[in-house]
Amino acid sequence: MKLEIGMYVRNEDGYILKLNEENIYGYKSLIGGSNLKIKSYNIIDLIGVGDYVNGNEVMAISEFKDGSRYIEFDEENYLCKNYQIKSILTKEQFESMEYRFGD
Repeated sequence: MKLEIGMYVRNEDGYILKLNEENIYGYKSLIGGSNLKIKSYNIIDLIGVGDYVNGNEVMAISEFKDGSRYIEFDEENYLCKNYQIKSILTKEQFESMEYRFGD
């Protein structure tokens, strides 16, 4: 799939970027220069289990019968559709900021 304006990209380090006219040619420098892992027009396609959306950990990505996708959280079977996504913290970003004690 060719990269186009309006697409979202996610690299192997977990950084997500929406391509626009200003960054479509310089996106590699904006997301760390790593290889692209996923690209899509739909932001929900870039989210995986273990990422955090709107401050909640993603437990599953599921589909309705019409093919639209939604995110499931552990808290009272809360569902999140594409248009409800306000923030994303990928598991790679979370792990890069984590401090581990001991071995």
